Amino acid sequence: MAVIRCERCNREIVHFDVCNYCGKKICRYCLKASQRGVVKARDRLAICKSCWTDISKRKLYKHREVIFNVDYDGSIRQIA
Repeated sequence: MAVIRCERCNREIVHFDVCNYCGKKICRYCLKASQRGVVKARDRLAICKSCWTDISKRKLYKHREVIFNVDYDGSIRQIA
């Protein structure tokens, strides 16, 4: 497994989540909250601590709307 760096705190990580509101690959320490997706149970919505402080992005998270989506091949694409 490749070791990569968290794009928020620059820690070395193996497992990461992608923030659906800024598109950064984040570690578990930078992950503020996550929840299951609406359409498919295996989809996850994740928000980092930086986006949690932005009220407009937090409202999108609470209403289960996303800005960035992670495809199954690992590519990140912007929706809105």
